[in-house]
Order: sequence, then structure tokens, then C-alpha cells
Amino acid sequence: MEQVVRGLLGRPDFSETFGIGAFDFELLVEREGNDPGVFRRGAELLKPYSFTHRHAVLMLDATWEGAPKPRAIREKLRRRMEAVWPAERFEVVVLDPELEVWIWQDDPSVERVVGFNREHGVQSLRSRLEANGWWPARQTKPPDPKGALQWALRQTKIHFSSALHREVARHAPFHRCQDPAFKLLAQTLRRWYPIEGA
Repeated sequence: MEQVVRGLLGRPDFSETFGIGAFDFELLVEREGNDPGVFRRGAELLKPYSFTHRHAVLMLDATWEGAPKPRAIREKLRRRMEAVWPAERFEVVVLDPELEVWIWQDDPSVERVVGFNREHGVQSLRSRLEANGWWPARQTKPPDPKGALQWALRQTKIHFSSALHREVARHAPFHRCQDPAFKLLAQTLRRWYPIEGA
């Protein structure tokens, strides 16, 4: 998640493409680097920053063993954050089911990053994923986005890594992403950092 956020916010076209003014940011990673840790300790981790930073976004995946439903995760974290941050200065973004849902866009730039070559009449990566049961027709995203990505990478013999996530974030057409968590993040950043008041 850290690498996706770095890749996305570090894009040269970020401000223009997303309609968000420029801002400085700091990324914190929960010490155990996992979603249950963010759920349990995220508000506590961000508490001291309420005195030094204007805004905070707490992000985590919704899928882990024993996880509450995504809506319950968000509601509980919002209550915990409200104890340490003013409500208008933070947002909680829960990716359902997981970060890789942002990666899946039916776009050649995503295909290039995962090493898929569409030359010589080869069908699109999405068509291959559909044919192999990873991306059902008429669904906007694969139901198991991480599994679908791992399958695609096995086909192209590319290693699953955080660097790969960063590259997708730097090149994919995220401005067309319809995932609710992504839209919440983009709308929040536009509200906090409008271009005219950047």
C-alpha cells in the first residue's frame, strides 16, 4: 500500500489529472505492516500527528482472517480517530477486498507493467483472465484481485512485489477508477487541497 500511494502521489501529472492541488505528505507504516495492526493501533499511531499535520488518511484492506465487514471496520476506525483528530481533518479509507482492486483496469498500461504483450493478435489480459475464471464477464473488477494479479504474473514470469505496485500506480489510468475507496480518497484530497487554493 505504501508503494501504491507513493507511486500515485508522485506522478508528475497527479495534480492535473486528478484535479487536486499540490501538497506535502508523510507516509507512516504500521510497525507490523499489516491490516489488523492498522485496525487495532492506527488511531493511536496517528494521535501525535494531530498537532503537527493538517490532515490524516488511515488506509487498510478489508480482508484478513477474522476481519469485521468493511463498513464496520470504517465505522470503528472513525470513532477511534474522532477521539484524537477533529472529524473534518481525517478520513478512513477501507479497500474492499484489498489493495489490488485498484490495479485492475482494462487498460494497456496495466498490461505493460505486468509484462503482458498483446502483440500478434494475442487477446487482452482481461480476456485471458475471463477465460481462466479470474475476471467474470460484466464485472468491473476480479472478485479476487490479488489472486488474479498473482495468476497474471505467473503467466509473464514477473515477481509479485511492492515495486510492481508502485509502477502500476505511476502508469495506470487511475482517474477512471470507479472503486468506492479510491473515489473517497480522491474526493477527500480534492476537498482538502483544491487546485485554486493549493
